Amino acid sequence: MLLVRFVSYLTAIVMSNIKLLSISALIIIVLAGIPHILRSNTSDNGILIIEDEISEYIDSKSKSTKYDNNISSDKKDTHPLLGRWKVDFEEEGSVIYELKIENEELIGYSIALFDVNGASIPDQTKVFKLKSFKNNLGKGLYFMEYEGENYEVPCQLKLEDGILYVSYDYYGYKNIERWELQ
Repeated sequence: MLLVRFVSYLTAIVMSNIKLLSISALIIIVLAGIPHILRSNTSDNGILIIEDEISEYIDSKSKSTKYDNNISSDKKDTHPLLGRWKVDFEEEGSVIYELKIENEELIGYSIALFDVNGASIPDQTKVFKLKSFKNNLGKGLYFMEYEGENYEVPCQLKLEDGILYVSYDYYGYKNIERWELQ
């Protein structure tokens, strides 16, 4: 009889521990799953899917004027991105970019580099190529050099009040540059 009570007692303990263990496991799974669910809202390169939604929105608004990679001759002087843009980099100086039409494509060059003291050197490095632009939003390629290697980094564009925001994700280094029209 004592043995039956002991087995019954052990069974009750084990069952209550299994119940507690199951509840604990469920809590751990839910807590561990939250970052994975949130991570599923980003693409492989870390850019939020909302940027893809912006692109879909841009594509759905076909009534407005579209400026894309191929720019017809009648729009060469009216493209909102044409001209010189200045970018200030904290503690590094600034750069003047010039966006212009070449072979019916909008291409950007850095034309002057300034150090923090204001000293400048001329430059003529190709840094940008427009892929699409519509409703003040667009996409392009940002050309970079790092440790002797050249990279073409996809970028997102947003034009707002004479300021062009160029955002990109370069191997986990996310950045938004603020280009001011000169």
